[in-house]
Amino acid sequence: MTPFIFFYGASVFLAGVVCLILGMYVLAESRNPLNVLYFLLTVALFGVGVFEALLRVSPSVSAAYVWGILATFAWLLVFSFFLHFSLVFSGVKFRNAPLIYFLSEIMFLYYVFAPYYVSGIERKPFGYSYFVEGSDISYVLFYLIYMGAGLYFIWRVYRGGKEFYRRKQAQLILFASLIPLAAGTVFDELLFFLKRPTLPIALHAIALTIGIMGYAILRYSPVSAVTKEQIAEAAAAMLVEPLFLTDEKGIINYANLAAEDLTGFRTDELLGENIEMVVLGKGEKISGIKKKDKSFAVVDLKVFPITGERGFIYLARDLSPILRSRKIIHKMTSELNQLIRRERATIRFLFEFSELNEPKKVEELWGRVCLEGIEVQTTLQPVYVLVKEYAELFGETRKARDELAEKTAEIDTLNKLMAGREEILIKLEKEYEELSK
Repeated sequence: MTPFIFFYGASVFLAGVVCLILGMYVLAESRNPLNVLYFLLTVALFGVGVFEALLRVSPSVSAAYVWGILATFAWLLVFSFFLHFSLVFSGVKFRNAPLIYFLSEIMFLYYVFAPYYVSGIERKPFGYSYFVEGSDISYVLFYLIYMGAGLYFIWRVYRGGKEFYRRKQAQLILFASLIPLAAGTVFDELLFFLKRPTLPIALHAIALTIGIMGYAILRYSPVSAVTKEQIAEAAAAMLVEPLFLTDEKGIINYANLAAEDLTGFRTDELLGENIEMVVLGKGEKISGIKKKDKSFAVVDLKVFPITGERGFIYLARDLSPILRSRKIIHKMTSELNQLIRRERATIRFLFEFSELNEPKKVEELWGRVCLEGIEVQTTLQPVYVLVKEYAELFGETRKARDELAEKTAEIDTLNKLMAGREEILIKLEKEYEELSK
């Protein structure tokens, strides 16, 4: 065994190890079906690296034949896992999907047990290699069917995927499959044709492709799959409030039922759309929500960045009921002021036409009546004593005052809801008026 053969075999093995490390890293991030299939794909490529390396440095033809058979088996696993990865990635849902799985497994088993698959072993400058005379066409057909079908499903996601993150993943996977892999394979075959092989460039191109695929899976992974604890923690405080999950571009990946109720959009109508479709002024704490029926609601918006800056959690509290209460308060205050003015006019009328001869007592009595806002707490019984002849007229005033007290209690209750938010609500009311125009 020459140093070049050893170096070539070690390079093949290193490519397989890199693939396995990438698969383990992606699987450690999340064990969803897509990541599991990616891991299995890298395990199969690791097997390719191991068996191809042992094939190159084999001490004899018989040993090389065994490693060649195992290497072809590992390659078949790679193709099969890639097809299954593509099907899961695309989320394909049609009645022929089970048939595709069944036929792919039948073809896989056929090639595994085909006795003529490895026709022979030959010695080359980089070590032993197997050839498949008599089955080259079927091997190419198998490769094209599995790889072509897998790339087709990924292309479908790239062209018509609803979720932004899936489209970005598909874009990178297609790039990795068509540029580094194709270029590396062509260049490797060219070196073989020129009989000047230097490194297993095709395998290194595959490792690069696997690396780009792993980056696509992690970089554009759906936030709902990697931040369940954060979502639960953020939603625990406001379980009945509208909640949106977006990626870093603002594309909605999740919306709860409360978000449906607030916006009027169904969840499937929100997914894949930008958050700006429903949220106006998303950088502000108080924002407007544009509903499906073209109306507006005002919300107290809280935005939580997700760890790793992969997206955001939007929690929106509907302030429309508070704004309606605010309008009620304005109306009640106006009615209250009218009643105060009416009571004041009644008292003035009584003073003007009574037989009171002591103005100082009258002024003292009048000073006891609070004319600021709504705090009319003073009893007016001394007035009845002084002006008995107008008791019936003043009874009407007392009735009006009782109504004031009742409305004041209602206003106090509403004011508790707005404690510390007076300035915000005044500004919010103006914005709400503008949105409603």
